Amino acid sequence: MKIKHYIITGALILSSLTNYAQNNTVNTTVKIAGNCGMCKKTIENAGAGYDNEKYLAAEDTYAKLHACCQYERNLAPPASDSPQDASMEPVASVDNISNASNFQKIYDQYFLLKDALVAADSKQAAGLANDLADAIAKIQTADLTKAEQEVWKTKTTSLKATVKSLQQAKDISKQREAFALLSEDIYSLSKNSKPSSSVYYQKCPMFNKGKGATWLSRHKEIKNPYYGAQMLTCGSTIQAL
Repeated sequence: MKIKHYIITGALILSSLTNYAQNNTVNTTVKIAGNCGMCKKTIENAGAGYDNEKYLAAEDTYAKLHACCQYERNLAPPASDSPQDASMEPVASVDNISNASNFQKIYDQYFLLKDALVAADSKQAAGLANDLADAIAKIQTADLTKAEQEVWKTKTTSLKATVKSLQQAKDISKQREAFALLSEDIYSLSKNSKPSSSVYYQKCPMFNKGKGATWLSRHKEIKNPYYGAQMLTCGSTIQAL
């Protein structure tokens, strides 16, 4: 399910105190992305909690947004709500972030797949399984670090087999069963080659007839890929990577 993004261009006032206790005000025009009508209203009023093309809102501010207003974030957010100085360098580009780990393209496709399962979008999940298979096939062992080579050697066979199961799955329930196995392999990769941004290792205690299943997420907020809207917040974070 694709969500139409509203793009609102507005003037944000960035203020900072000088050593002489004077207020310097600079007006600048930026593009701010949001998901829905609620986002549009909030952005027009303040812009708080939303990202623009150069900077992300602080993680704690973004987390306070309504669930429907949260979306996949690509850049690294600032640590707090402290005002950004206009002279600060912009955060790293997405291209640079993608080079942070030799497994990053695998992680990126995994997170997109997780979101498709949260949305119960079986068709999109099938396409993303194909993209994930391509990302795995493009891994060059010679480019990996020693730690990455070791984990890749032990996990590559099961990764390929699980992704093949995802590609062959005929419905969302079978996709979710394969995703549970995939998540354990992705977790093993992440312990030896850290993703470019914070990742949360989370668990649903209900899936697989009460045996439970885990997954990784870029967001601390629970959005269960095994039940979607049926039990969206079922689960807990068991580790922050």
